[in-house]
Amino acid sequence: MKQILSRILIVVFSVGWIVPLWISVYFYLSFVGGELRPYIVDGEFPRNSAPYIAISMEAFTISCAWLASVMIFWVWTTTSKK
Repeated sequence: MKQILSRILIVVFSVGWIVPLWISVYFYLSFVGGELRPYIVDGEFPRNSAPYIAISMEAFTISCAWLASVMIFWVWTTTSKK
């Protein structure tokens, strides 16, 4: 049971960086569709105060840091001598 739980944690750690990346893309596309498009196409300034770009940048930064830690983990575990 302990080995199965350990494997599940490793899998979640290894692929979990996709979630913040998805959040980043979602908020970026929400900005484009909700704020940028009406401004360019209709000429009206949207009245939304959500910080889409800031959230997108933060989520992207977290995703990149997480991916880097996953890569370091797998390089460390595959190259270490047993």
